Amino acid sequence: MLGLWLIALKRMKRINPIKPSKAVPSIFRWGICLALALSACQTATPAPQTFRLAATDLTAELAADLVAAYRETNSAPLVNVVAQPALAGELAARNAEAALTANAPPGFFTTPIAYVSFAVVINPNNPVSALTLAQVQAIYAGQLTDWAQVGGSTGAVQVLAREDGSDGARAFNGAALNAVAITPNAQVAATWDAMRQLIQQNSNAIGYLPNSEIDGTVKALALDAELRALIVAVAPTEPTGAPRDFLVWAQSEAGQTAVSRNFLSLP
Repeated sequence: MLGLWLIALKRMKRINPIKPSKAVPSIFRWGICLALALSACQTATPAPQTFRLAATDLTAELAADLVAAYRETNSAPLVNVVAQPALAGELAARNAEAALTANAPPGFFTTPIAYVSFAVVINPNNPVSALTLAQVQAIYAGQLTDWAQVGGSTGAVQVLAREDGSDGARAFNGAALNAVAITPNAQVAATWDAMRQLIQQNSNAIGYLPNSEIDGTVKALALDAELRALIVAVAPTEPTGAPRDFLVWAQSEAGQTAVSRNFLSLP
């Protein structure tokens, strides 16, 4: 599975950083510096550039980490994060100039930014500590319905999932379920907070969370496979100006350091 992600990543277009211009001949340097100094005295400081970055609840924390680190750089534009689940509509309506998502709308410009890793989680009182990916798939398909079938105590398994079509559900389904149809008996969690609360309330529940959303109220199961999905930046066309500068920075070493706070950096 990791190999397939790496192949997909290689096919994706990274934004080329701006190439430095050729050196200016020394005979002109003092004249240029003087002109710039005089210009600075006569013109007001331009207002900082701003642009809007849309994010889903799967990518909102990544967006916040990147924006916070980017604002610490010199002359960085102001980036306003817009929390919107319908990214394609927001971008098409020009309510945002770029977006972070694990599911790129067809026909949009796409460039890789990070990976999100998922954990399959249960109630801490459940004695099960590990599952295979095949068992997870069978549980979500409704083929394994009792914890005793996977080495646990007798009890009906309650499957939890995010809503169909959400960024989180589509990313997890692609990383873990391999097109398995989820049982109609699954209970839908509207948010990651709701997922944690439902697991707390039911010792027989099983769900999933991005690793950045895990806390002491749930238990992450050991698996025989790594579950991760690629997060990309998308835009109707290749960005220019402030959005482009931000995305180039996000793919740089400094940007990937910010990514690694709660997500996985690019290889």
